[in-house]
Amino acid sequence: MRRQRQLHRLPGGARRQPRHRHPRNVLGVTVDDLTGASADQVRGRAPARHDTALVTLDEEECRMLLGTHGVGRIAVFTPEGPAVLPVNYMVVAGTAIAFRTAAETLAARAAGTEIAFEIDNIDDVTAGGWSVLAVGELQAVTDPEEIRHLTTTARSHPWAGGPRTHWMKLAPFRLTGRRVVHRS
Repeated sequence: MRRQRQLHRLPGGARRQPRHRHPRNVLGVTVDDLTGASADQVRGRAPARHDTALVTLDEEECRMLLGTHGVGRIAVFTPEGPAVLPVNYMVVAGTAIAFRTAAETLAARAAGTEIAFEIDNIDDVTAGGWSVLAVGELQAVTDPEEIRHLTTTARSHPWAGGPRTHWMKLAPFRLTGRRVVHRS
C-alpha cells in the first residue's frame, strides 16, 4: 500500500500541508549527521552556508572557550621557519595556559620567546565554528611548588607519551577570537 501525505481541509475545500516538519529539514542536517555516520569524515569540508557572518569574540568569551578544550596548538619560530605543534594544555590563574613537554623539544626551546596558542571548534553539521588565539611570551615553569601544583591538577597526560615533565606557561598579552554565526 502506498503511503500518502495527510492533507488538511480548510474552509471552502482548500487543502494545506501538515504543519510538522521533519527535524533534519528544520536543522539542515542529514540522517548521517544525526546518527554519527559522518563522524570519520575530514572536518571542514562541509559546504558553506549563504547566511553566515564572522563575528569577533570579546575577551571574556575567549577566556571561557579556552577552558572547554584540552588539546590546542602552539606556533613557535625556529631557525627553519614557523612550527605548529599540538599540546595537551590546561588553563591556570584565569587565562594562563600551561602544558607539559620534554626538555629537548621545540616547545621547551621556545622559552623566553613570543608564541601563539590556538584552539578551535569546527562543526560540519551546522557549517559553523569558532577560534581563539592567545599570544604572549612562553616561560618555563621552574618553581617546585608550582610544578607540583600543575602536575597534581592536570586533567590528562600528554598524548605524545614519554617523559613530559617540563612545564611551560603562556600568560597571554593578547587574547582574540572569532565565531562563524548564521543569520537565519
